[in-house]
Amino acid sequence: MMSALGGQLVILPSFLCVFLVLLLIKIFHKLWWTPTRLQKLMALQGITGPPYRLIHGNTKEITDMIKEAMSRPKNLSHDVFSVVQPHIHSWTQIYAMVASTETMLEKWKSYEGKEIEVFQEFRLFSSEVISRTAFGSNYIEGKNIFETLAKLGVLVFKNSLTIRVPVFRIFWIIRAKFFFLFGVRRNMYRN
Repeated sequence: MMSALGGQLVILPSFLCVFLVLLLIKIFHKLWWTPTRLQKLMALQGITGPPYRLIHGNTKEITDMIKEAMSRPKNLSHDVFSVVQPHIHSWTQIYAMVASTETMLEKWKSYEGKEIEVFQEFRLFSSEVISRTAFGSNYIEGKNIFETLAKLGVLVFKNSLTIRVPVFRIFWIIRAKFFFLFGVRRNMYRN
């Protein structure tokens, strides 16, 4: 009876210690390892930002910026972003690809009084931002890559609509090779 009670007294604290160690590992992983790893991965891609601080992150910096923005006198304008989210406004000025936005806005100034195809403009804008971030160049230099990606997207879409029957695939390959080798065209049989 006494040995069974002694065994339980040893097992209970050991389970408690294992639980606490696992809990500390999980907290360490969530609060330090994951944010630091993400920051390093983004830095490898050329994306920088404010440095990470353990436990509170950038919360203190954000609250200071919000307090400072709320203490400034407000003027009547449409620029509310710098007041509502001053930390994002400040960080985009410091860390973001502002050149792409400035290029787009300069181009839009030439359209004054005319309609703008917004879908096309934002497609070009997002392509330029991706190109600057990924390749370190503007959209014009990365245009070939994006044209190839657009063609690939069309092929993937067309390919997703085809029905695949395993045995018939062989016949389609043989037929395609036959047309390729002998130069026989479908149009010859339609007339």
